[in-house]
Amino acid sequence: MSDVLLNDPQTWYCVQSNYHQETLAKKALLHEKFIVFYPVVLEQSRRTQKTLINALFPRYLFISFDILDLAWRRIHTTVGVSRLMGCDAETPLPLPRGYVEQLRAEAGPYEQFDNRPRRFEPGDTTQITGGLFHGASGLCVHSAKERVTILLDVLGGQRLVTLPPQQLVPRPRAVEIPHG
Repeated sequence: MSDVLLNDPQTWYCVQSNYHQETLAKKALLHEKFIVFYPVVLEQSRRTQKTLINALFPRYLFISFDILDLAWRRIHTTVGVSRLMGCDAETPLPLPRGYVEQLRAEAGPYEQFDNRPRRFEPGDTTQITGGLFHGASGLCVHSAKERVTILLDVLGGQRLVTLPPQQLVPRPRAVEIPHG
């Protein structure tokens, strides 16, 4: 417990909601003036191609409060909340410092992760985010629904590599700034 300070107002805890009541719990906790983080993931339905919004951690929300302010005990009776995780009669168990902060930074201001398939066009510069060539950059030469073929400079030559679009991110093209 050395990596958390119990009286730090930015200490994060985990709340379990009732089944399918994450949004209701978030709204009620915000109404109670708690800081709440409820990350979601955007996914594309394979059948209908519509965007689906799902909880990143179904039934779980993150909440920040000052443990010295006894108002945190209201969480147990908040609409949509099942329980405060790791909580005994006296004190809830804080999450490790930096865990929620990292998630929030990655999720961005809309608290969402986008897991929809990415579209690449021939000529796009890409960076590989997983697998054997993680971190390498390449040029898209062909793109289909489930696969993207990129040209990589590896092993002293250029090689074509075909990957799923989930392992690629667009890489911005370098812009030359004129000196004047």
